[in-house]
Amino acid sequence: ETLARGTYIVSWRVFSSDTHPVAGGISFSVGERSATVVEVPGQSANRSVMVVKVITEALRYVGLLTFVGLFVFAEFFASGRRRTAALTRRLRTARLTSGVLTLVGSFLLIGVVKVWQDGSTLSALLKPSTWSVAMTDDTAAAAILIAAGVAITGLTATWLPIPAASAGAALALGPLVLVGH
Repeated sequence: ETLARGTYIVSWRVFSSDTHPVAGGISFSVGERSATVVEVPGQSANRSVMVVKVITEALRYVGLLTFVGLFVFAEFFASGRRRTAALTRRLRTARLTSGVLTLVGSFLLIGVVKVWQDGSTLSALLKPSTWSVAMTDDTAAAAILIAAGVAITGLTATWLPIPAASAGAALALGPLVLVGH
């Protein structure tokens, strides 16, 4: 279709392979240039969404790295005769706490990433439609795999051999590649 004379703005927003929104735009004129300068609108994320995203990512990363680190320490460095009952309780409590932090951060991040990508506000987290769409994304797949890895590591470190728990730890760490980090 033929465009009328004047200045037009084309803006775009896409997601890179590691889920980051990338936005930009161009302006062009048909016929003579307009007398006024037209700025391409900026596409920056809502500040409160960015703060919540950083917090939830920190929960996921700190929780997961602490969880796996405690598993490695407990099973490979503090095992056998050197481990007292008190140390075993402390390690189990710390691992449970870090596992919970990992799960909270991972599952909250599903909705937060969707809101961030859409350029919405935090109130969008309360909408079921945000979550239903977000559950089909890489962030959701990563959260599910992380949860499975944490569960396998937590359960097998107590009752099954070390190789099974090690596989669970690897499964918990692996999905971080899915989300680009």
